[in-house]
Amino acid sequence: MRIHAFSQRANRAFRGAAAIAAAALLGACNNVLDVDNPNNVVDEALNNPTATASIVNGAGASVIKAFNSVLAPYGAVTDELTWSGSRDGFKQLDDGGVSDPFNEYVDAATFNVSEARYLADEAITRLLGFEKASTLTSANELARAYLYGSMIYVLIPDMFDDFVVKSYRTVAAANEGESKMSALYDVAIDYATKGLAKATTASMRGDLTAMRARARHGKAVWLKVNPGATAPANPLVGDADVVADANAALAIIGSNVDYRIEMSPSPNGGQGNPGSGFEINQRLELAGGDAFFVRNSAGTRVTDIRLNDPIDHVKDPALSKNADRYVRITPLNIDGRYIPGTAVSTRELLLYVAEAALANNNTAGFTTAINLLRALDGLTPYSGQIPALDLLKHSRAVNLYMHGRRLSDLYRFGIKADRWVTTSEAYRRAGCFFSISVSERQANELVKDQPTCRS
Repeated sequence: MRIHAFSQRANRAFRGAAAIAAAALLGACNNVLDVDNPNNVVDEALNNPTATASIVNGAGASVIKAFNSVLAPYGAVTDELTWSGSRDGFKQLDDGGVSDPFNEYVDAATFNVSEARYLADEAITRLLGFEKASTLTSANELARAYLYGSMIYVLIPDMFDDFVVKSYRTVAAANEGESKMSALYDVAIDYATKGLAKATTASMRGDLTAMRARARHGKAVWLKVNPGATAPANPLVGDADVVADANAALAIIGSNVDYRIEMSPSPNGGQGNPGSGFEINQRLELAGGDAFFVRNSAGTRVTDIRLNDPIDHVKDPALSKNADRYVRITPLNIDGRYIPGTAVSTRELLLYVAEAALANNNTAGFTTAINLLRALDGLTPYSGQIPALDLLKHSRAVNLYMHGRRLSDLYRFGIKADRWVTTSEAYRRAGCFFSISVSERQANELVKDQPTCRS
């Protein structure tokens, strides 16, 4: 299994730049109160090409933090997680109240997502400057910066109905507008394409090709569920470009390799508040949802797998693996506070190919792709035992558990989460996601639109 150890690179985020800055800042001082912190990094230090890796590491650390902070509130809205603690903000989400700008957990996550968007764009801009000056130390580092940029530009429209993405430091910008959020996927596709032109290793080309497939599929799903008063008549994505990228990535990675581009935070990785894992595995505010798991008598801990594989009728092994990574971690184990975020995986690429085949009435193509996926867990091959669409829905639910895909799937397949109340936005209309949160609204007078889903 090849997993990206982004946390290790993030541990070194900006250290090279810090060393450069420290050399300039250290000096004699007569006043004991006149002290410069040698750990401070001045902006000018980041104009040095030797800081390239540190700049990209910093962007990567921020993307890790963004994923880790948003997975818990997102999972709470879906049936993947359920409210098991005392915080009203999580209960509101569990009930299907997804669009409230005042929700404290969405508000907190927004800060990290905004930071990641800015730092990813800034890393690309600075490295392009080095390239223009013929001082770029590594084209592959520029490709990596594009990869991080693509990740965050997919995450935002996946989870938010609207967002501010053009602000720059102290200069405010207007929100994108709910009807224009799909354009962020175009940025992600463009970044992945530009990264491919810079990549110098097969692994980086595989990552960027997989990420471009992810962005293209994400946009196609967005168009299915937005503006979304009801579930779409045809929920399946049969996009040829998605399939081409997925197959190209699988050719590099290997369809029999359980690969994923994973963002793994760590206690000393510079990602700040541990976020989602802390709420699930230590504070016990959220637990694995009843649609997927059996929980203890207190309702706070997953004790068993409820959802069986529909062909072999055994506890689903893909879900079991994801449970161990997200919701079945010993509460006092510090690693449980830092759950990973998965940008894309072999499993997801195979699901794209299977879905497109099904959308195009290609039974043989669906069977081939879905059986490559099932082989990763040693499951019996599919040969028509159940309807193909039912198997696709199940396979997405278990293989992409806590990957940030579930809410769109609930909407496009017309499924109501078990905890949604009938008066909630998520229950009343398909296509409701997080809105621009209160902190951005209060700080940015250019944001004026109210969430459509709140009307």
